[in-house]
Amino acid sequence: MKEIALLLDKSGSMIGLQKTTVKAVNNFICEQKSIHPKQRLSLIQFNEKQSWTYEHQKLKDIPTFEHKDYQPSGLTAIYDTLGDVIKKYKNNNTEVTIALLTDGYENASRKFTAKKIRKNIKQLEKQKKWKFIYLGADSSTFLDAEILGISKQNTIQIEASEKGIPMAFSVIQKMISAI
Repeated sequence: MKEIALLLDKSGSMIGLQKTTVKAVNNFICEQKSIHPKQRLSLIQFNEKQSWTYEHQKLKDIPTFEHKDYQPSGLTAIYDTLGDVIKKYKNNNTEVTIALLTDGYENASRKFTAKKIRKNIKQLEKQKKWKFIYLGADSSTFLDAEILGISKQNTIQIEASEKGIPMAFSVIQKMISAI
């Protein structure tokens, strides 16, 4: 069975998009439930730390994502988040699709480097058929993803706005369906 790991930026720059993001996450989960109710999902929110809102849960069992569940603050630790998620799933025999959504750029990682993440991504794509999707609102989105070894075809520049966030989740939905 495949699993989706959704990595959601909750750094301080997302404060103005809290309501839109919560609604977009719920719509995404609802759509995924209708397509693959037994598929598993983990939702990992990150700033300079990670919090696992849902961990390896069947979509049909996931409760509604609430505003109280998404409280943006702090900096953006993309490398540490990817590294910790990869580490957690690496020895698992599950095919994992990791979709990362961020409105900014890496500015807070302490444990992992881009080089280490890149090596892991290449290995997991080849040996375990993992997929990595990178959606970023920063002007350097494609460069940021390339540094991590995520292909251009799985990288999308989004707009961090009330229209852009729902569109980003729609893109994730389409990309996951195509995999």
